[in-house]
Amino acid sequence: MTVTQQTRLTPIQKRHNRKAFDCGYADLNEFLAHSARASSDKRITRTFVIEDPADPNTIMPYITPTYTTVDLPVECKPARKLKNPVPALLLAKMAVDNRYKGSSYGKRSYLNSL
Repeated sequence: MTVTQQTRLTPIQKRHNRKAFDCGYADLNEFLAHSARASSDKRITRTFVIEDPADPNTIMPYITPTYTTVDLPVECKPARKLKNPVPALLLAKMAVDNRYKGSSYGKRSYLNSL
């Protein structure tokens, strides 16, 4: 798949080969292999993947956003009109498999998640 082809985020599913994913960071690999799907099923967090079109069970990157809140300082003029805390989206986890690094899939997964 070339970077110019359309990519879309898909919720993580049982069929995805999570144990074959290797981004070079053990904690991110471990999260994907053992916690990502369970957390999504329980709706604690939601993990999304971009699948390899040649093998839809292969995960190229994954991203796990979650909701949080942010307290804005009173010195911030726009914040004066908002109630604290303000809802925000937190990028909890994000990784790209080593086989796909340098192909802009991490960037695409981030932009598609917003």
